[in-house]
Amino acid sequence: MDRLAPPDSAEHPWKLTFIVEGPIRRWNPPVAVLECGSHQLLLEGENIPSTCRDVVSEARSTGTKLISSLLENTSGGLIAKGRLASAPIAHLQYMGIPTTAFVDEEASSFGGTLLMACPQRVVRARSSILFHQFHRRPMGDEKEGDIDDSVSPEKYPLVSPRHAFRRKLLRWLTGNTDPDHHPWVLGRAYEAFQDPENHLDDVRFTGEELHIAGAVNRAVNSRSSLAKAYLAHHQTPPKQWHPRIQQFFT
Repeated sequence: MDRLAPPDSAEHPWKLTFIVEGPIRRWNPPVAVLECGSHQLLLEGENIPSTCRDVVSEARSTGTKLISSLLENTSGGLIAKGRLASAPIAHLQYMGIPTTAFVDEEASSFGGTLLMACPQRVVRARSSILFHQFHRRPMGDEKEGDIDDSVSPEKYPLVSPRHAFRRKLLRWLTGNTDPDHHPWVLGRAYEAFQDPENHLDDVRFTGEELHIAGAVNRAVNSRSSLAKAYLAHHQTPPKQWHPRIQQFFT
């Protein structure tokens, strides 16, 4: 934290913005932008979770508010890399600091998992939201340690037992949607689970459908409207956004 200026006052919050854009791969892992006043720092790799822990500790000791956001437009990919965003988001939530997700065109696979981790959600109405299981690469694989959802179901086993994943998703859908919409929301999931060709238990919704069901706080029609929603949450003029944040909304 010695690279960052101390807060001017508790009324000027620090800001963390996680960015997951494009397929999550070794060459394209999540990044994060940390803003403390006029100071901005781009976080990459293991610096994301480690700096996040330091920032939370420093913010608590100084009484500084911390605003957390997730910008995502991803088809998913390697869980080992995706956890660079999901682990600090979970830590923030544990410490009482919620993260608000802003979804552009897609939050699929591990992108759906990230969306589930955020208690506040703003999405494009026509965005594609996909929840499903993941494959694990076996020991001895040349890419050992990485978990990818794009490989064949015959070659690689599932990360979680099928019943455990289904129970977790059904619990999330039940707890985050309005009771009046449970029949069709849960029906969508049960129908997917009963399809013998649906090897990864794909359950897909549009952003508007999740908004109608109550699992999304707001659905917007355009990227510019999504940027305005982020502006209202982030509380910094767009001209002062870090280039990676500006790039996301371009």
